[in-house]
Amino acid sequence: MSTYNGQALIITEDETEVPVTANLSSYRDGLRTAWRGALAPAPGDLQQLSNLTEGRLRLTDGTEADFLRSDTSDWVRTKRLTVIGQGEAPF
Repeated sequence: MSTYNGQALIITEDETEVPVTANLSSYRDGLRTAWRGALAPAPGDLQQLSNLTEGRLRLTDGTEADFLRSDTSDWVRTKRLTVIGQGEAPF
């Protein structure tokens, strides 16, 4: 499978763009490939994203993909947002 470690943007429902460092990986899920990972915003942006449950991720090459966050409390202990990709991996 593949990985992506680098800069990206979270795009929220109201089109706000928040820069993050992404640590993503794809994996086999039955007959398809899925992806997930962690997004680390700057400390000042954490509070703004604390209740985000879904969004779009844009990588530096312009590719985008939607994601979900099932646990909105993960950032409290890790200072990162754990995401589950929706659709094809953008990397």
